[in-house]
Amino acid sequence: MTSGTALAVPQGRPCGPTSFAALANDSAVSWDNTTFAQTGPTGGLTLTWSHSVGSPGQSVGVVVNVATNDTTSVSTVTLTPTAGVGFPGAAISLLRLTTLTDPGAGNRSVESWVRSQSLVPGTTYDVTITFASSTRAVAGITSAFQVRQAAALQAFRSANGNGTSGGPANATQTTPASTNSLYFDITAGDGSVSLAPTVAYETEQFDCNTSGSSANCAAVPGDPTLGAATELDAAGSTWCRWQEGGGQVDNFWTLSGTTDWVTQLVEILPAVLSPVTLSSVKAGQTERGIALEWHAAAETNNLGYHVWRQDPGHAPVRLTKEVILGAGLVSKARLEAGYKYGWVDASGTTASRYWIEDVDLEGRVMRHNFPAVKGAAVAPLPNVRAVGIPAAPVNGQLSQAVRMNATSAALTNGYAAARRAAVQLGVTEAGWYKVTNADLVAAGLSSTANLTNLQLFVDGREVAIDVDVNGDVSFYGTGLEVSSTNERTYWLTVGNRAGKRISTLNAATKSTGLVQYEDVAELRERDTYFFSLANGERDNFFGSVIAGTVDKTVKLESLDGTKTAALEIEIQGVTAGSHEVAIELAGRTMGTVRFADKQLGVGKFRIPAGLLVEGDNSVRLVRTGATTDVSLLSAIKVRYARRAATAASELFFSAQSLSANKAQLPGSFRLFDVSNPLAAIEVGHDNGEFRLGGSSRTAKLYATTTEKSVHSIRGNVRSSWAGFSGAEGVIITNADVRTSADALAIYRRSQGYSVAVVDIQDIYDEFGYGAATPDALKRFVSVALARWSVKPRYLALFGDSTLDPRNYLGADAPNLVPSKLVDIQESGVESTSDEWFGDMDSDGVAELAIGRIPVRTESEGQAFLAKLLVREGIPASSALFVADRTAGVDFAGALDRLVSSLPNGLSVDRLYRGPMTDAQVKAGVEVGLSAGASFVTYYGHGGIDRWAGDMLSNDSFPSAAPNAQSGLFVMLNCLNGMFADPALSGLGEVAFNTPNGGAFAVFASSAITDAQDQPEIAAAFLAAVSSGQTLGDAALAAKRATKVLDQRKAFTLLGDPMSKLAVQ
Repeated sequence: MTSGTALAVPQGRPCGPTSFAALANDSAVSWDNTTFAQTGPTGGLTLTWSHSVGSPGQSVGVVVNVATNDTTSVSTVTLTPTAGVGFPGAAISLLRLTTLTDPGAGNRSVESWVRSQSLVPGTTYDVTITFASSTRAVAGITSAFQVRQAAALQAFRSANGNGTSGGPANATQTTPASTNSLYFDITAGDGSVSLAPTVAYETEQFDCNTSGSSANCAAVPGDPTLGAATELDAAGSTWCRWQEGGGQVDNFWTLSGTTDWVTQLVEILPAVLSPVTLSSVKAGQTERGIALEWHAAAETNNLGYHVWRQDPGHAPVRLTKEVILGAGLVSKARLEAGYKYGWVDASGTTASRYWIEDVDLEGRVMRHNFPAVKGAAVAPLPNVRAVGIPAAPVNGQLSQAVRMNATSAALTNGYAAARRAAVQLGVTEAGWYKVTNADLVAAGLSSTANLTNLQLFVDGREVAIDVDVNGDVSFYGTGLEVSSTNERTYWLTVGNRAGKRISTLNAATKSTGLVQYEDVAELRERDTYFFSLANGERDNFFGSVIAGTVDKTVKLESLDGTKTAALEIEIQGVTAGSHEVAIELAGRTMGTVRFADKQLGVGKFRIPAGLLVEGDNSVRLVRTGATTDVSLLSAIKVRYARRAATAASELFFSAQSLSANKAQLPGSFRLFDVSNPLAAIEVGHDNGEFRLGGSSRTAKLYATTTEKSVHSIRGNVRSSWAGFSGAEGVIITNADVRTSADALAIYRRSQGYSVAVVDIQDIYDEFGYGAATPDALKRFVSVALARWSVKPRYLALFGDSTLDPRNYLGADAPNLVPSKLVDIQESGVESTSDEWFGDMDSDGVAELAIGRIPVRTESEGQAFLAKLLVREGIPASSALFVADRTAGVDFAGALDRLVSSLPNGLSVDRLYRGPMTDAQVKAGVEVGLSAGASFVTYYGHGGIDRWAGDMLSNDSFPSAAPNAQSGLFVMLNCLNGMFADPALSGLGEVAFNTPNGGAFAVFASSAITDAQDQPEIAAAFLAAVSSGQTLGDAALAAKRATKVLDQRKAFTLLGDPMSKLAVQ
């Protein structure tokens, strides 16, 4: 067998992008290398040689072309790692793409085998070809980077041909528009052969022949004349053609001394555009070293980044041990820097070259180059640990955080409570609470209130309380565990009858042994938000990233170490494929949690007696799967036997009734039976010894020496919206922006609308028992639609919101009027949907028109009103249509068709990437916005804060003169309509809140949705607006125009749904 490595370099236009600017707009295949081998004159059943995939690289694909001396077929082709990054590893099987035999008597055959997934850069593989029977063969393998990472054969195309005339061998491949492909061909013939490529761009990589006496392979064009009539001569080349606009690609070889020939051409397709679009990259020298900074304009399905450095004369070095979290996983540390990322390399120099690799959630990798290092410094951002941010353990019984119970009877009681004078007490954790009479009076309780008639309610049900002679009120309370809040509201009122009181039970007795019971210690971190997860109503906040080794500590108290225990681990999958995480407890291997894809993996393990210790217990999680296996820690739970003794100020435990129990509590402890949290019973005891009466049961007990203070106390502002007569328009607002909301209502009333302004706290109180949840707002809308005599047609949500209302990420983003997070099934992400509040039949379309006015302050609210008044008073006169360059979707063509949906007589400026340069488009956008275009429509790619090519972004949004006209923006891309991201405002929100000019309303998607479906939505929306309908009615018409549920849920109107754009 003879093998070798080709030395030639492909000619013509390089297939791989050579600069950051090229990568921003192109995705092209880059040739890595070609190696080859042949069996020799005696043939064989297998052919094996070594091939190395270069590094650094990304999105690897390979093609193996095989020529045989007869009709013998190839059975298998495998790549087995033998060294490098991917070693050790399992053998990878290739797939047969195509095969062809020459038509002559020789019956020489060619086959092509391919693979574009699971290949690792920087790895050496053994290439093994197995034949159905012994044969003489020549084969070559080409590896390439930035190859489409598609299943099966979707990353390759082929064409072939054969003949008997000895003339030119030719295989023709027709390409689609804008292809940046690499081609690899093989041509085989018989006899004394001379093969040579006849087209300049073809670079011959090998020319091999077999004969009866010897075998030869050459890495340069040409071969010796062997004179053996039965020899096999095969040659192959690689070449790249950039087919702008598509067309025919011809593969030509000149043959001499042969009669029968067969040729095979394989086109290696480029990777799709990276899910990451970088708007800027900087590299500068600082006192700390070389500071790198990059800004991600769009991060779809992105896990994070690796940073690489290469010094002159040295091999590349990966600087990051683990991945730096990207926006697919929004962590607290990343949030502090927005969507800018940084890395400081203390060992780098101005001669060093840097690049980053973005890693998506499927494990695919794409490279982005930095420009040359400059002497001028960029502000260094802190290096981020890839394993997450530590969080404090949470210990305690899970049963103490209780969810809401919204029965119809309880809701009725909630309506009644909101109408009465009351003091609201907020509780965030379980315990015994005391509120002084002075504090109650300061919050609005009458100083002469009848103490006997004091009643406490929670979730519409009465709670037993203790009232002392001073009027101080004590009660047992629990927190709330929902995604939007942990505060449960208790309502203290003066009723018309005696209120329920804490009962007492004298249960003192003698016992022989300590109470022992099962308790749960839980560690649950919530400092990482996983955007790319559609998991229903479950939370998308998790803890540390498991991409290596993660160490945690769980603290146990009053442990009975003589008993066995149980360990439960919850892990959320992030990347596609299988996950394997080994679990260690106190240095002992417990087992492995195995699961797949984005499932929630759960591992349960038995803990032998004696392994746990009082106090801190170490838990280690070790990724044992592939390097692309990434997951998130959700929770660690230890269920253990606990003694009812404590040095702390409170204790939760369980005990059996009808039995003598000993809890070893000092006499200063008060003991309560809280099996029913609404009717706690104080239990008398003798230094912790007691017997519970009643039926046989397991009682939940709470012992404490202290009285806790409530989290909040406020007087109830009475409301009765459930019994309101109704209004056409409803404005939901917050006290922080109430003045602006009232001004909008006055303006709409002057136009003839009946309008009600409702404080969101009234809705929480009346429809959510005081809890700040989006469900309360939906209940309000449902009641208004069902009960009001004047049914609401328009709902304006006057105030911004956040997807992190509990502030897990520490951004302190305001949540003035809540949003609802829903699953977008098509793209597998979670996103906001204001439509949900009015969608009573779950068809994705609300029963009334909804708009969001995403202002955070009174000044923003007043600026919006000023723009609105100017815009609605002037007829529309111009339109600005902006399109991304065509790349699978004809954006420009779709916009041309949308022009017919505009009012007659408008001047329309078309700015299209492709026919125009990016600079021309960007300048035109700035001029059009500064001039106050009435309609602004964009169709193309983009991220949350920008359009493709940075034609418009948050950073570059133009400011117009005071009192300049604002426009109606229709943004047909992904995420421009997002308004609840705590790290970064969406471009639609920035356009809306630009004080001068910008947008008075925006219609855009808050999620990742299919671009193909969006023009029909825009056409219906623009046609309705042009016919004089309100923006809210136009948005409803647009959503009814599509059957795609995700589009209905995601498209959001930023603006007042009662607005109209004046048309001539």
